[in-house]
Amino acid sequence: MPGDYGLTASNNNYPAWEMIGAGIIAAFVLVIVWTVCWYLGFYLFGRDEFQFSFSLVIPDGSLRIPAILYLALTAGFVEEVTYRGLVWTAISRMNLGIFRKGIYLTSSSLLFAAVHWEQGLASVVGALGFGFVAAVFYLQLRNLWPMITAHSLADIYFFW
Repeated sequence: MPGDYGLTASNNNYPAWEMIGAGIIAAFVLVIVWTVCWYLGFYLFGRDEFQFSFSLVIPDGSLRIPAILYLALTAGFVEEVTYRGLVWTAISRMNLGIFRKGIYLTSSSLLFAAVHWEQGLASVVGALGFGFVAAVFYLQLRNLWPMITAHSLADIYFFW
């Protein structure tokens, strides 16, 4: 059920307005983490010959803003549910004891980084850092809405 992996309006620890604030703060942190990690990846691996970017498929003109919003919102929703919420749900149901959170942080980050391979190795390193910090935030909040908000806001920034 969606509530099992964090798609709830709010939880007992945080009211909805705090969740929105957490999402905005997390967006700033995630943009900084991705950028620092991307530069580290660029320094280590250089730039790939061809690097896919969503900016290549975003039209100019009157459709630019709706396209950016669509891509950012859908990516934020789908990727956070898939790589944070569902991964945590699966791992938390396994009998892993004290290793559960470490396995979650590692697997969530690696899966998230792996699906960004088409953007080049520097972006994989950026996505690895982004995914790790997003997973840490998710473990603290246990609610996907701040992470969906953060991811969507970060993608709006990156796609712009």
